[in-house]
Amino acid sequence: MRYRLLCYMLLLALFVPQAGFAQDQDLAPAEAPEFVIESLRFFNMDGDRISYVQPGQPFAVTMVMASVDPHQDSGFGELLLWHEDDLVSISGQRVALEDGRAEVQASFYAPHDALRLVVEGAAATGRPQNAGRRTELLVGDHLTRYEPQRLLVRGSRSLELFLGQAFAVQEHVLVYQHFHGVQHGVREIPYHQILVGAHDVVVSTLQDQVVQIDILLPQYVESMRVGIMDGDFANLDHAELVVSSGTGLVVQNARGHVLSRVSPGRTLDFSVQDGIVSVNSNGTTLVETDERIFLHAAAGGMIRIESFQRGGSSPFHPEYRGVFEITPVGSETLQVVNEVPMDEYLYQVLPSEMPASWHLEALKAQAVAARTYAVREALNSRYAHRGFHVDDSTTSQVYNNQREAAKANSAIDETSPYILRSTVEGTVIHSMYHSSSAGVTARASQVWSTQDASFPGNDYSYLQARSVLPQWELPSEWTEDTALDFFSDQSLSGYDDVSPWFRWSTTLTGQQLTNTINSNLSARWLAQPDFVLTRTAEGTFTSLPIPEEGIGTIRHLEVVERGDGGNVMALDVYGEDGVIRVFKEFNIRFLIRPAAAFTGNDVTLHRLGSGTDLVNYAILPSAFMAFRQTHDSTGQISEVTFYGGGNGHGVGMSQWAARAMAEDGWEYRSILESFYQDVHLAPLQMEYR
Repeated sequence: MRYRLLCYMLLLALFVPQAGFAQDQDLAPAEAPEFVIESLRFFNMDGDRISYVQPGQPFAVTMVMASVDPHQDSGFGELLLWHEDDLVSISGQRVALEDGRAEVQASFYAPHDALRLVVEGAAATGRPQNAGRRTELLVGDHLTRYEPQRLLVRGSRSLELFLGQAFAVQEHVLVYQHFHGVQHGVREIPYHQILVGAHDVVVSTLQDQVVQIDILLPQYVESMRVGIMDGDFANLDHAELVVSSGTGLVVQNARGHVLSRVSPGRTLDFSVQDGIVSVNSNGTTLVETDERIFLHAAAGGMIRIESFQRGGSSPFHPEYRGVFEITPVGSETLQVVNEVPMDEYLYQVLPSEMPASWHLEALKAQAVAARTYAVREALNSRYAHRGFHVDDSTTSQVYNNQREAAKANSAIDETSPYILRSTVEGTVIHSMYHSSSAGVTARASQVWSTQDASFPGNDYSYLQARSVLPQWELPSEWTEDTALDFFSDQSLSGYDDVSPWFRWSTTLTGQQLTNTINSNLSARWLAQPDFVLTRTAEGTFTSLPIPEEGIGTIRHLEVVERGDGGNVMALDVYGEDGVIRVFKEFNIRFLIRPAAAFTGNDVTLHRLGSGTDLVNYAILPSAFMAFRQTHDSTGQISEVTFYGGGNGHGVGMSQWAARAMAEDGWEYRSILESFYQDVHLAPLQMEYR
């Protein structure tokens, strides 16, 4: 129906002049935006989407406007066509709102002498409009079509291909996914669904901007592209990289030309100066280039990094399967991306995330969870602007921080190629996991926020709070008394009680508590200003800068909200100079840090499950905790003891519980189903765009 209407409007435009509403131009603008323009889309006379127009071509524009006021039932929308500084045409109409939204449509002609046009959309309850959006539309009749190749970098408005060509991307670019065989056909997909590393990508440009992208092969997640961080897991940019291989190394460019070969054991030193990558060996410069370099180990060997070590207390020089892509970033640093087949990626994830000595069924459960996590990350491509899927730190999954292990490799091979899909959402799940639970897991929405800073965040049917204690059920409601009783109870028995983190406690003096909170409060606000709020004189909470010195002596702590699993979601901190409300477990844990660096002197964390103590532990182990505070005669805190359980965010699978389940005879499918509700195993090959 929409396409018929568009065609009708286009035909009508041939006969009806669009004069604009000149009689209203003297109206004063409204004081505040009443609408937002959500989208502008362009169509030809057949109702097909277009991303550019030809000279003299009639075209239609559809604008979606949304009311700021949910009670608004109608509004006035207007579309304007500009060529350079001249207003070519204007069209407006009053529309009824449905669920706060409405479409406004207009038809225009592209002038013959134009190279680009600007379409402006505006909306309000009445004229003149005050919530505008302008977008550029290119005009031309000759597209430049590039040869099919891989797409390696996808920015929000730019992309880079395998051979190094970089392009600006038109805002209204059209992307077509081509299918063959049983799925034969073409489907339009959003630009953000192009996977980094996609094969046979054809870009078509007009005036040096990409206006159309055709992906000739289905986008499968067959390999992982991993951003390698520096030795301290602190930065993705490297000032220098030194590598070697027991089988020798081959340096190539994107066209496959061999730039250099070195013999087994000989090192290569990569550095950057003024944007030029220099490859040196034994003081001799072998290659200088400003292009991306591809590094292979000869004869199926592995690339060994010599310039830093991994492994923490048991350091080693990590060796990598697959290919290194080395790219200059800026004038003085380089980026390293390791591309490797999926299961070979997991060979170096699994022992880094779970001890390889653990029961095989636990390792299998971890293998499926890690594979699923990797696929989801590749599909989301949050690092697409840098050209990889995941990094090698805890921000994604820890990669190659422990050596490969035969038992872990067997767990990966025996579960390949399976991942977890939700039977409710029908998508690859967020297979979150954590070290140890307190006997309960957390609901994902009560731990993380959405991308637009809304908390609680997104809810998933498969990531709900669950009891991991066989004879204990979650309470319908948590109180501070029930939470304190639960988290201080050392007699509970469950699958996590083998973990040294099952129950823990730590005590801070009032001064230590004041020191750690004030040491971290300003930094937490700077990092997440939407979730560290200050109480105003009116009693409301808002985001305001926090003085570096903090809020003075801490007088009281109060839990505002707990999640379904008992985890603290919001905490009020009362100081002599103000009251702060802190949301989300990560911020709360990084505010109360039982370490001398923040408290001023040594603090002991008692791990009641193992009987071992840790001195100056860097972070509160989890937000599954309650506390008992005592106050002195002046009303200030003299001492506070935190009783808690578990280690980590608490969402999804508890690794320690998975170990105990496996030792108790559970097989990996049952372990996974106990933590992720309403899921099933599906082959990796089913997952494509």
